[in-house]
Amino acid sequence: MNRYPSDKYKLLTIRELQLLQLDVMKIIHNICVENSIKYYIIAGSLLGAQRHKGFIPWDDDIDIAMLREDYEHFRAVFNDSFDTTKFFLQNIFTDNDFQPSLMRLCIKGTIQDVPSEYHLKNCKNSYIDIFPLDNVPDNPALQVKQQQTLSRINRLIDLKLYHIYNTNNRLTKTIKKIVSLLLRPIPLGYLQKKREREIQRYNTITTNNVASMASKYGYKKQIMPREFYGEPVLVRFEDTEFFAPQLKEKYLTHLYGSKFMELPPVEKRVKPHDVYKIL
Repeated sequence: MNRYPSDKYKLLTIRELQLLQLDVMKIIHNICVENSIKYYIIAGSLLGAQRHKGFIPWDDDIDIAMLREDYEHFRAVFNDSFDTTKFFLQNIFTDNDFQPSLMRLCIKGTIQDVPSEYHLKNCKNSYIDIFPLDNVPDNPALQVKQQQTLSRINRLIDLKLYHIYNTNNRLTKTIKKIVSLLLRPIPLGYLQKKREREIQRYNTITTNNVASMASKYGYKKQIMPREFYGEPVLVRFEDTEFFAPQLKEKYLTHLYGSKFMELPPVEKRVKPHDVYKIL
């Protein structure tokens, strides 16, 4: 049986999804400007702006980051600033089974198809990721300690909220379920809050570096001088402009290497997810 029958759901093309995300990002931009909230397009979105003047042709989402103060300000104004019949701000406080330590501006009326997460009880709309930027200790030994602490917590959360992949055999799936059951006495909320405390541990002191600790690129890769972000600068993105890190070339070189303007091999130019619009 088709999980998403065509009489109730429309599979969006990559371009249709990009244009939907673009429209939502324009709303985010305007509300951030109105509320004096600084944000930056980051990661693949910034790479797309620099290399393609918009989306990477095979990319299907937008990623932005905010320093912690702006991040919390955005969360505080969401209900009064956004049309909550169209959008939902997802985070660890809103959903069961929500894993990452970030916020997602979810687009109601859409479904992002992630088979490995079918069993998880959380909002499955298409979304724009909003990453918090937090202080990182200048002492390398403290960086290692923080990284190890976060790695342990993330591992426990991963085991509780396991993923089921097509490549997993029946035994692997069974083991994942059993491990998750064994970890049931440890509340997910406890782990989430413990991780948040660790992520924000150094925000009360001045440090030279910041990091997006929820990033898939990992703790060490995300540690960057504060000046890389600096004062947001407008860059072209499709038919509009969004804010980017002040030293965007240094940011991209740090994350992707000096040859970030080169295209990846054809086999790596793959659309990440299928997204459906509810009819």
